[in-house]
Amino acid sequence: MSDARLSNCLLDGITPQQWYEFINGKTFFWATLARLQRLLAAYGDQEHDVLLVDTQSLVQAHQSRMWLCHMNSGNTTPWAHPRNYGIFKRIGDYPVTSTGRPIKEVAEVVVDYSVPDIKDHVREVRRMRGQDVTDANPY
Repeated sequence: MSDARLSNCLLDGITPQQWYEFINGKTFFWATLARLQRLLAAYGDQEHDVLLVDTQSLVQAHQSRMWLCHMNSGNTTPWAHPRNYGIFKRIGDYPVTSTGRPIKEVAEVVVDYSVPDIKDHVREVRRMRGQDVTDANPY
């Protein structure tokens, strides 16, 4: 993120420094495979270890510290969408239709600070290069 682009999209008098401190106090998970794949594609030929997490067990263990966000809160390119702390909603407060489907697709699943028991929620570790899985190990 560039400070200039971030300054132009932050609302409510939030400064770039305050935003960095706020999001650096969180652990982020992609909510969809498509978003993960876009991120990995941005790194070209580099390999990454990807943790596939059992969302149900993660929610059961950390729901009181969890948030949902409809956008990539840490990205300002190609568009610097307006943002403030209110883009993060508790699971029960996330806007849904009358049928219970999210009004806006969830982009990020967020946990305050850290997930020290992540090993209890990981179901598989994949080594990936772009969309290609080069190695996978059940956990």
